[in-house]
Amino acid sequence: MTEENKKNLEFIEEVTSNVDEVQERVLHEILIRNANVEYLQRLNLNGHTDRETFKKVVPIITYEDIQSDINRIANGDRSPILCSQPISEFFTSSGTSGGERKLIPTTEEENGRRHQLYGLMMSVVSQFFPDLGNGKGMYFMFIKSEAKTPGGLLARPILTSVYKSSHFKNSNSHVSPYTSPIESILCLDSYQSMYSQMLCGLCQNREVIRVGSIFAYAFIRAMRFLEDHWSLLCNDIRTGTINNKITDPSVREAVMKILKPDSELADFIEAECSKDSWEGIVTRLWPNTMYVDVVVTGAMSQYIPMLNYYCNSLPLVSIAYASSECFFGINLNPLCKPSEVSYTLIPIVAYFEFLPIHRSNEVIDSISIHTPFNEKDEQQLVDLVDVKIGQEYELVVTTYSGLYRYRVGDVLRVAGYKNNAPQFNFIRRENVILSIDSDKTNEIELQNAVKNAANNLMPFDARVIDYTSYVDTATIPGHYVLFWELNVNATSPIPPSVLEECCLAIEESLNSVYRQGRTSDKSIGPLEIKIVETGTFDKLMDYCCTSLLGASINQYKTPRSGTSGGENKLIPTTEEENGRRHQLYGLMMSVVSQFFPDLGNGKGMYFMFIKSEAKTPGGLLARPILTSVYKSSHFKNNNSRVSPYTSPIESILCLDSYQSMYSQMLCGLCQNREVIRVGSIFAYAFIRAMRFLEDHWSLLCNDIRTGTINNKITDPSVREAVMKILKPDSELADFIEAECSKDSWEGIVTRLWPNTMYVDVVVTGAMSQYF
Repeated sequence: MTEENKKNLEFIEEVTSNVDEVQERVLHEILIRNANVEYLQRLNLNGHTDRETFKKVVPIITYEDIQSDINRIANGDRSPILCSQPISEFFTSSGTSGGERKLIPTTEEENGRRHQLYGLMMSVVSQFFPDLGNGKGMYFMFIKSEAKTPGGLLARPILTSVYKSSHFKNSNSHVSPYTSPIESILCLDSYQSMYSQMLCGLCQNREVIRVGSIFAYAFIRAMRFLEDHWSLLCNDIRTGTINNKITDPSVREAVMKILKPDSELADFIEAECSKDSWEGIVTRLWPNTMYVDVVVTGAMSQYIPMLNYYCNSLPLVSIAYASSECFFGINLNPLCKPSEVSYTLIPIVAYFEFLPIHRSNEVIDSISIHTPFNEKDEQQLVDLVDVKIGQEYELVVTTYSGLYRYRVGDVLRVAGYKNNAPQFNFIRRENVILSIDSDKTNEIELQNAVKNAANNLMPFDARVIDYTSYVDTATIPGHYVLFWELNVNATSPIPPSVLEECCLAIEESLNSVYRQGRTSDKSIGPLEIKIVETGTFDKLMDYCCTSLLGASINQYKTPRSGTSGGENKLIPTTEEENGRRHQLYGLMMSVVSQFFPDLGNGKGMYFMFIKSEAKTPGGLLARPILTSVYKSSHFKNNNSRVSPYTSPIESILCLDSYQSMYSQMLCGLCQNREVIRVGSIFAYAFIRAMRFLEDHWSLLCNDIRTGTINNKITDPSVREAVMKILKPDSELADFIEAECSKDSWEGIVTRLWPNTMYVDVVVTGAMSQYF
């Protein structure tokens, strides 16, 4: 072991043994340095550096809370707004705010700190691979174009900054040099950069002892690039010349220092790449490779099967946990299984706090990422030494470069300890949610469902390369659509029935709210899988990187468009709380009455539905909040506080969704001239009601014309309640029939219910898609 590696490992031992003291010192240093910055002055911290005052005075923030300050810096204000040291540049985060990439301020000192931590990281790896200095690393590294803010500061992805830094240029042989010349790495043309890096990696194939990229996807993409271009690359190696598509003079010059005519190597590569199977291609072409250095945690874990396929199950090393905001931690056990990766947060880099996401059997209480904080929420934050094994937390950081109690948006789970320093599994970033009605599917649930479904493809030697999803609201009920790109064997075609089995497997893997919507409520249609042509996701990434999001290849992550563990959350309540909700309903209606003073002169046609309820083992009812509301004495006794509803309570409380919808629609039509407001809780339910009317208006008209109820309505209490409202009315039936028979249904609500003043529905968040 080198003296430097020994020194670095001793340093890790020291700081992980004295975590709390180090964290206290870090916070003191940050606050004493930045005591006079405008942001802390505004908060009246008044030079205090103790934790108690800091936590009392400084609020938890998101990017949006300091965006105006960041914009001032970007526009040229050089006063100490967030940090006493000059801001040297901005890192453009892969996250966005209002559709724009976040600008994360940094300093020269912070960049030096990141470089120091890289040294620690490589010392850890060297314990397990002591011969790293005897070979080269074939890493695929890419930069993205940079811009300048109006104030003249550079704004670029962090990896672009790293690869252009003097630290990287002077020290990229810290452990072993890379096969890629710096000119190839810094080439903005992604094709030329990839081609030349792959060519140089092949030319030095016997010297390569480690391979990788930052994220797993970039390495997978490199292997697929090789699949598509090996013939051209072999020709270059055989002739000692570079393909004419490589036009960058500096790249050509750099590659020519490495490339020599080598027909034997070209024949070897050609023979391997011509084989039917590409399984183990990495160890076949680069036989001395010891490990693959890629991030395979979080969303990148889906690429583990493809990595194992290409790399013949070489160790997958996820060594670092970092973001644009901060370098957080190191995996001190790099040879662990990908599913067991845990990161030790290095206490010298920032001051860390943690927001608990509480789990207690079926009782869950969590604070959603990037929701506003109140004083009680802030009091829940704990320090690094106070986290508990098995508990999940959202990470909050205070950095040297001017972020104070900043919500990173990462959820971590405590997995163990290194001395006194907690080690964390990375669980997820902010949720990417699919939602149709009351269902909410997060990224992890979707990823696990796809993983389960993909098992059906294995007998056909096929794999899911990549996927994305969206909610198709053009159909009613709406349904989830998944786009899959497959790696298939031409000799083993996949029967359509297998894809149907995949759809079923995904639906069975999703949470109980989704399954109830599919089977009981019929509010969600059958999930659909669409197979896209090979290369589609590469094209998507190219589009995002070049014209849409401005991400670099290294940062790009395929977009994946609550429950806990797939089950409903159980939220405790009290009678007093229910009474308080009813009181607030009264306040709400008083507000509405200011704008619609005649609400008491008509009725509301609201489509309201309940869901089945259960009892916990202890005998308490467990049911959706609206089921509780509609069954409450408050609702039954006071639902006419402003104006009565057209729907009888028996229809609302009917568990059969068809009978409930049919009878509520029938009663709404019978009282059409009295209706002055219409709605449902969520926009989707009202849209669904209108589509139901499109499909059933003929039956409904017949009931109104004859004064009888369709035989499909079998619930005695519903039939009895409806018969108190329904009378034979051929004139009304003819009117409804005439309107519903027209070619266009535009404006159908105001045509059938002409006195309607407004539509009462939630149209924020996921419901905005139903405008």
